[in-house]
Amino acid sequence: MNRRTPLQALWLVPAGLGSLAFHKAVGFLFRLVRRAYFRGDPARRLRWSTLSRETISRPLALPMISADGRWNTHAIFGVVGPLRVRRNLAVRVGSAWASAASWTIVVIRFPRYQQVATVGSVDAERELQWRTFALFPGRYMLAVRYYGWGERVELPDAEIDGEARVEARVVPPNTNDFYRELPARSHPFYLWLHFYVYPMLRYRRLLPRNWVERELLPVGNPETSFHYGCVDPGESVLVEVGERVIGRANVYYTLYDLQCFPVEWCQVRELQYRGRRSARRGFYLVRVQPLARSLDADPTSVRVSVVP
Repeated sequence: MNRRTPLQALWLVPAGLGSLAFHKAVGFLFRLVRRAYFRGDPARRLRWSTLSRETISRPLALPMISADGRWNTHAIFGVVGPLRVRRNLAVRVGSAWASAASWTIVVIRFPRYQQVATVGSVDAERELQWRTFALFPGRYMLAVRYYGWGERVELPDAEIDGEARVEARVVPPNTNDFYRELPARSHPFYLWLHFYVYPMLRYRRLLPRNWVERELLPVGNPETSFHYGCVDPGESVLVEVGERVIGRANVYYTLYDLQCFPVEWCQVRELQYRGRRSARRGFYLVRVQPLARSLDADPTSVRVSVVP
C-alpha cells in the first residue's frame, strides 16, 4: 500500500498546479477549435452527437472530449448545438420516456456552458410529449443523458422558435461499449491534462467546496448528488447505501485512473458494495440519482469511504 505522508505535498501540489494550468490552456484552445469547427459547417449544429467508438476515433475528438469533464459510463449521452434561439426551445420528451427508465435533458448557455433549464424523469409527467423552454435570445446547447435505456434509444427532435430544426436520432443500445477500450489509449497528454484532480481531491478540505466541484464536475447533472475522493494503490472504495434509498434512487460507482479514464464501474444495487483494490493512484465518483423528488437529500443516505 502507498503510505500517505505530509512530505508528498512538496511534489503533489506543484505538479497539480502545473497540470491545472495545462488543463486550462488546453481547454481554451479546444474551445477555439470547436467554434471554428461549427463555423465551417453550420449544419453540424443541428445534428445530435453521441459518445461512441466512432466519435472518439475522429481526429482530435478524444482529447477534446476528455478535456470537457468526467466520463459518465452509466448513461448514454447526446448533445446538439449551439442553437441560436430568439424566444423558446421545445424538446420532444416523449422520446426520452420511450428510450430510458431515467433521463435528464439540460439546456446550456453557450459559450459559457451555464445550465439554464432542465427537465427529467423525476419531475416530468409520463404523458408529457413536449417541453418548451422560454429563453433569452442567445445560443444554447441541449444535453441528454439516458439511464437504464432499452433496445430502442432515440435522441429527441427539437423545435427552435416554433420551427422544426433538430431531427431525432436513433443510436445503438451498445453505444457505451467503447468505455472499456479507453484505458488502452493511455498517453502522457491525458496524464498531464488530468493529474491535478488527484491532489485537488486529496487536499480538498483546504479548498472551497464549490470550486472543487466546478473543476471536478463542470457540467454535472443538476438532479444528481455526488461523492468523490482519491484512491491510492492497495485501497478500495466502500459504498454503503441506506435501506430507504434502495428503489428510490440509482447509485452509480466509477473508479478513474490519473488520466481520468474509467477502469471500474457498476450500479450499486445492494446495501454494501466494495470495489476492487486499486493498482495505482486514481479517484472515484459516486453518483446518486433520485427516481422521484420525494427522496430526502440526507447526506447519510449513501456513505462512501476508502478502505485498505
